Amino acid sequence: MTDKRTTAPALLCDVMIQIKQRLRPLESQEVLWDQAAGRVLAQAITAPVSLPSFPRAAMDGFAVRSSDLEAASPEQPCQLQVLGVAYPARPWPGTVSVGTAVRIMTGAAIPEGADTVAMLEDSEVSADGQFVSFQRPSPPGRHVIAVGEDVRAGQVVLPAGRVLRPQDVALLVALGLTSCPVVRQPRVMLLVSGSELVPPGVIPKVGEIVDSNTPLLQALIPRDGGQVVEVLRVPDDPVLLRQAFRQALAKDIDVVLVSGGSSTGDEDFCPCVLAEMGELVAQGLAIRPAAPTGFGWLNRAGTLLPVVLLPGNPVACLVAYELLAGRIIRHLAGRSLDLPHCQRTAPLRESWSSPPGRLEWVRVCIEQNQAVPLRQRGASSISSLVAADGFFLVPEEVTLYPAGTIVTVYLFDTLSGQQF
Repeated sequence: MTDKRTTAPALLCDVMIQIKQRLRPLESQEVLWDQAAGRVLAQAITAPVSLPSFPRAAMDGFAVRSSDLEAASPEQPCQLQVLGVAYPARPWPGTVSVGTAVRIMTGAAIPEGADTVAMLEDSEVSADGQFVSFQRPSPPGRHVIAVGEDVRAGQVVLPAGRVLRPQDVALLVALGLTSCPVVRQPRVMLLVSGSELVPPGVIPKVGEIVDSNTPLLQALIPRDGGQVVEVLRVPDDPVLLRQAFRQALAKDIDVVLVSGGSSTGDEDFCPCVLAEMGELVAQGLAIRPAAPTGFGWLNRAGTLLPVVLLPGNPVACLVAYELLAGRIIRHLAGRSLDLPHCQRTAPLRESWSSPPGRLEWVRVCIEQNQAVPLRQRGASSISSLVAADGFFLVPEEVTLYPAGTIVTVYLFDTLSGQQF
């Protein structure tokens, strides 16, 4: 196990090209409506019925024939006989004939014969409630929600590839659909490598470190449409690491993420074991601060199983996940490869220099609508991640962003509650 990296780090874009060429989104599955939110629609949804399926009142008033009110005016009000009342749950069963009206509530079906809803404000009901007078016309269709006004039968209402939102699920149910086809969620196995690591909740001894990467990854993976199905903790032992990879091959797993053991240290066995058991595409990526990131494949009966080697340092682990592992999971889940963060632009308050040939991930705060880079460039500072509002990326070919340069900031907060 003495093989160590001797080649130049791979470019992230080159690795992503291979992933897109060799990996396809997962197959579809049918899920019930109450499990559909957040899933990716595998096929376009066509409306089986129109919404609404019957004409209904847009407000309270009287359902009448518009022709009866054509000559209505304050000088010559038009008087109609009130036949009854139409409620949303109890439609009026009869027909509105010439000279008649039906009191109607919002959402109720328009009775046969009526073609408009005259507003209550424009009416005057007799003391006995038997008659109603109108002082102005009500043209056809006024205050009537027509059949198909919201959705027409046969209309494509949700395209394939859409990440379903709560309102999308509401539309599905309104159309009478109780299930829909979605892309299957990628099943992810986490291999936590490191003899010095102890699980969350365990008080570390001298020389031990609490594993903070696993909670980080377990929170990120569902965001990208995946699900963590197993977490294996493996000491720095190549024999045990081989056993863990064999377990991954034997299980119904779509992605393996290895946290730790990805660098070139004496006890960083992951790259060598992956090269021995499968294919090591890259040991080291030209990204900062996650240079020790690796990537490769295990072969499971002709099917490729992607394996991402994430650095053990928390910041580097997050960067490697966001720029590589998260994209793989999103690709398998049928989602966009683009970063999922909300974005905003802001001018740099101060200049930022970056090493050539590496994609740099820069922690940043937003202050007075300016982007202020954090000067902590280390890969192990969890507090710097907490202090940051987001990050911006410096391309490989750029070595300097002068103060005032407009950068795109990818925000950690995905909701609008954060005020800048």
